[in-house]
Amino acid sequence: MNAITIHNVNGRRPTCDVNLYCGRNGSKYPWLVDAGLGNPFPMKGEAGRDAVCEEYGSFLRLSLPDSPLKLRIARIAQLVREGKTVSLSCHCHPKRCHCDTIKAAVERILQQESQP
Repeated sequence: MNAITIHNVNGRRPTCDVNLYCGRNGSKYPWLVDAGLGNPFPMKGEAGRDAVCEEYGSFLRLSLPDSPLKLRIARIAQLVREGKTVSLSCHCHPKRCHCDTIKAAVERILQQESQP
């Protein structure tokens, strides 16, 4: 099993060690922990999906290292380092989603740490 997986909140409930909700209004899903990583760029139709995902990626790249966003992603990396499996849940999966960007950011942190 991958250390980080992405799930749709409307599908089967994830069974990872840590199950995070990465959308807006996480209180709707009491079985998930609100990660505080919702995409602040609302999608105004399916045609805008790529644009809002790109905006989130830029938002993440331009965030300061000690920003709440980067610290939350670093915390997910720490959980994986500790051997925990983590699910990122949203409404988009399996379509393109900002959770893909979050997962890639965590994997990048872990990969950089593993290089000499």
